[in-house]
Amino acid sequence: MAEKITAQGAETPKAPVGGSLGGTTTYTFKYETVKAPAIEACKLSGKMALYGNDNMLNDEIVKLAKGSPTHGTIIGSAIRFIIGDGIEVEGTAIDPKELVKNGDWYTFAQEVAQSLQLYNGFGIVAIYNQAGVITDLEPVQYGHIRKMMGDKTDDWGRKRQIVTEYKVSEKWKGTNGGNYCLTYEPYDPANLFKVNANGERESSLIQLFVWEAPKAEGFYATPKYWPAYFSIKAEWEYQKWVCNNITGGFATTNIVTMYGVDDELAANLAAQFQTTGGADGKRVIFIPLKDTPQPTRNLDVQTLNQLPTDKHTKSVGDARSFIISAHGLSSPMLAGLEGSGNLSGNASELESSYTLYHHNQIGTDQLNIVNALTYVLQNAGHPNATVKIKDSNPYTKTKETVNPEDNAESQ
Repeated sequence: MAEKITAQGAETPKAPVGGSLGGTTTYTFKYETVKAPAIEACKLSGKMALYGNDNMLNDEIVKLAKGSPTHGTIIGSAIRFIIGDGIEVEGTAIDPKELVKNGDWYTFAQEVAQSLQLYNGFGIVAIYNQAGVITDLEPVQYGHIRKMMGDKTDDWGRKRQIVTEYKVSEKWKGTNGGNYCLTYEPYDPANLFKVNANGERESSLIQLFVWEAPKAEGFYATPKYWPAYFSIKAEWEYQKWVCNNITGGFATTNIVTMYGVDDELAANLAAQFQTTGGADGKRVIFIPLKDTPQPTRNLDVQTLNQLPTDKHTKSVGDARSFIISAHGLSSPMLAGLEGSGNLSGNASELESSYTLYHHNQIGTDQLNIVNALTYVLQNAGHPNATVKIKDSNPYTKTKETVNPEDNAESQ
């Protein structure tokens, strides 16, 4: 991690042109305290339940998956395990292929599984015809959904908060959808058609079904891997640190920020740095007086590209172990994280690991997807609909691929 050195109690130094920078400065080392974004503690902004304190938690979640190799790889492999060899929908009132875009149920399941792995929830837009029968289904990433809350009074006079409508946007900024924001009524086919003030039946003919993991508190589900947030973040930061080392030729670089410096002093200090090691990696950033909130501010020095140590290596190894555990991955081999070239030598381990992983994680996710789709279809014009996922066992496929002749003889 980069070190941040801050001068304590030092005023902006004064020096004549061509003179030296005088005075004594005491430096102390400070490390940034990393805080995990809040999910359970998120709040209401008007009627909208914010997703994270700044309503931008979905951006952070996507960045984590892109920035951490271990975390991103596990999510990718889990999606593949969940969708298996595809999803089958039968018994619908219309051709099942007409229910999804391009008749592609595999891509539909892939997007739902991705949302489930990233956010521990997913949405399905249901579009109806005038007879109240679903004719189209569209997957929605859970992180794009925001809940609009309202009060409902039951028959006993008790009030409770319910979701009155959903807002969906791919680009959230603050509490408003960037670019474009769609509004959906919650899935409720029994109340699809309503009578307006003129006695006419009307409906938007479109609703949003949302499945999410049970919540201990708050408005949104917590990702399953969230206990390893700090470890994921650490691996992400370590990657950037390694990149800095390589691009910097493993030479120490000092980035010095001088606040409250006038043009004359800035020119003098720049000249001094150029003649006293500037070529060795020192960089100076000057903040003029007019851009400084206070007349006097501290001097910041950030040291980058330090050579790796055993402590760094061990810390990253610990972080990786925490990430694997948080995902419930029984063996890293299942995600291709290690031993990818020795599957034939660890076949029994691979089989046992997959069985355990499927029982604890993958099978549960598959069941949630199947149950959700079945519920949505059967309650909206497709009472005989059945949904199933064609499971794919990598252990069986590995044996058939590695040794097809032996496999045929055993049959």
